[in-house]
Amino acid sequence: GEVKIYVAKLALFLQDAFANRAQVYINLEREMAKIRDFVSIQQLRFGFDFKEDLPENLQAANIDLPNGLFQPLVENAIKYNFSGLHNQNSMHINLVVDGSNLLIKITGICHSPGCLEQRAFRHSTGFGLTWVDKRIAIHNKMNPSKKITLKLLLGTHQSEALFTCYNHINETYV
Repeated sequence: GEVKIYVAKLALFLQDAFANRAQVYINLEREMAKIRDFVSIQQLRFGFDFKEDLPENLQAANIDLPNGLFQPLVENAIKYNFSGLHNQNSMHINLVVDGSNLLIKITGICHSPGCLEQRAFRHSTGFGLTWVDKRIAIHNKMNPSKKITLKLLLGTHQSEALFTCYNHINETYV
């Protein structure tokens, strides 16, 4: 039943990650597909809602970003906000075009008491956020006209990661 589905989805996700591990950049369309796959696996474990808002006219296949940039933040939002809690929690990924910039907001919303007393989005002993910071620094050094920034915000029952991808949009991408 559900265990077989979980194992099969996890195997496909890991196989894809292994096959594409050397790929430095990935288009936004593929990155979002990977995130949807990862979230669907975690939904089987933690039972939360997932919503994504992308502009209809965004040509995500034409926007390249560092490979795997969002996954550690999605993973942390799930791990630190939802693990062990099944009370109508949700995750929302919102993409907004702001002139030539692309804004990507990953929000974890927890409706369980005390859920954000945990380390939502914060640096811990893991490697995820450190890896993201290093990846952004390398990208920004190689692409000074297309910088990426990341802000981590923690509020009452909500944690957010906000990526701003400067000059990643031109008139052909929307």
